[in-house]
Amino acid sequence: PNPFADQIKFEANDPILEVKLYDLTGRQILCNANYFGNSVVVSTSNSVSLGFVLAEIRTNVGVKILRLTQVE
Repeated sequence: PNPFADQIKFEANDPILEVKLYDLTGRQILCNANYFGNSVVVSTSNSVSLGFVLAEIRTNVGVKILRLTQVE
């Protein structure tokens, strides 16, 4: 869901291979790979500060970029 608090759940029609999170300066703040399932929950409690985050979700079909907002 957007906005999110301390975790984000991603779902796709195809297996999710990798999830990367970036702050708005483009700095990678989280990388999780090798899921091979159609949904994944990413914990952000220790890696993301409040504000906007870009999420890059990679599947066999392609890459999707989402802009998310972290709240308290």
